[in-house]
Amino acid sequence: RRDGQVDLKKVFAPLLAKPVTVTGMMTEMKDYRALFVRIADRLGADDRTYVESFLSEPNGEMVVAAAETLWTRFQSDVGARGLARRLPTVTADDAQFLDRSLRFLGRLDSDGVADAVAGFIRRGDRDVLGKIAVQSGCAFSYISVAEAIATDLDKTEQWRLGYDHRDRVCDTAAESFVTLALYDRPFPRNAQIETRDLFIADLKSWWVAHRKTVDWA
Repeated sequence: RRDGQVDLKKVFAPLLAKPVTVTGMMTEMKDYRALFVRIADRLGADDRTYVESFLSEPNGEMVVAAAETLWTRFQSDVGARGLARRLPTVTADDAQFLDRSLRFLGRLDSDGVADAVAGFIRRGDRDVLGKIAVQSGCAFSYISVAEAIATDLDKTEQWRLGYDHRDRVCDTAAESFVTLALYDRPFPRNAQIETRDLFIADLKSWWVAHRKTVDWA
């Protein structure tokens, strides 16, 4: 339990006399074993406040799980809005949290969330955080996000990911942008750099001509 100790005899002894079936995921770490059981489908209206309490946890994964549960079980976007507000404070240690947050937030239809994502992309991170944000941006069908990604079409430097790679910022931005703006040609990511540069130049010209006519619905 997250709020203290459990007396194993009191909790499990009554169950020993009954047939019990538990479905979950078993994990083991440092000689401790834990069973994770999905309870979201069993939550009732009275449990909403309890789930919301997890939004203040320092553990990012727990916060995302609570936000997802609030949305799917209670149709509440309070967790999603909390995640959006948390984006400006994300650091390099939060890559997994950012990835899962954006994958969840991309399923919602919210101007406020899209604006927060656009703001994070414009922050200009050139490490793994920036790449995750630009790649995930294609899930947000809003002009604010499209404009944020479009600013990276001019950035020819490579991502600073700490390992051997060839992806430039503009390549990632172009691949995400063609999906978001429903451009009629796929980005040739495996082509020579000259071919990619020509594609990006055409894409930028198309955006100038069609920016006001793209259907974001």
